[in-house]
Amino acid sequence: MRRLPDRGEGALKRAAAATEDPDARILVAAALLAVDEAFATTLLEQIRIADVGLPSFTAEVTLKEWRAGAIRGYWS
Repeated sequence: MRRLPDRGEGALKRAAAATEDPDARILVAAALLAVDEAFATTLLEQIRIADVGLPSFTAEVTLKEWRAGAIRGYWS
C-alpha cells in the first residue's frame, strides 16, 4: 500500500469508516499514523476513551509508543 501514490491513505480511511470493530480500527489507525497522524491519533483517542476493554488499552499503548518513536520505523 505504501507504494500507491497516496501511500494507501484512501483505502485505509475507507476501511476505518467501514467498520466499528475497535481492533480493526486500531490496525487501520496504526497504519495511518505515518500518513495522516492527526486522523490516526483522533481515531486511536476515540477508542482509548470508549472504555471497550483491551482495545482501549491497545489504543493507548499504540499512541504512547508512536509518540515515543518506538514504532515509527515499523509503520512508516
